[in-house]
Amino acid sequence: MTACSTKKRYPTKKMADVYVNSYNKDVFLKDNDMLTSYYCKYHEGWHVGHENLKSLPPHIKIQKILDKIKKDKNE
Repeated sequence: MTACSTKKRYPTKKMADVYVNSYNKDVFLKDNDMLTSYYCKYHEGWHVGHENLKSLPPHIKIQKILDKIKKDKNE
């Protein structure tokens, strides 16, 4: 059993990103609870999982937040 065996498989990155974008728009979402999509070679599809923001340097965290705000304004 793989770590992603219980995760939903999306056939395309675009389909996974639609869910990710919807989830990440939540204004009450904590910074360390943001999702990202990733390709799984084992399942030959895309999964959604939490970003590991704890290991990122502070300036990268800030840039990710600013990018999210900019993207949300453009949508």
